[in-house]
Amino acid sequence: MNKSENRRLYTVREAVLAGLWPSESSLRWAIFHAKTNGLDSALVRIGKRVLIDSEAFWNWIDQKRERQA
Repeated sequence: MNKSENRRLYTVREAVLAGLWPSESSLRWAIFHAKTNGLDSALVRIGKRVLIDSEAFWNWIDQKRERQA
């Protein structure tokens, strides 16, 4: 089994419904600024579609927490 088979990818709407982020609009804002805030490491872009890798997303959240502490 390779790494891509174990990944859980969410659309923006699915991520909000799963509780990864409070609102769709604020998640889209974070995605728009992904290159400057570091979120781009958790995104998979296929054409216009943006998918969020849940494991990489939580790693990004943990890094943000460590920087603020």
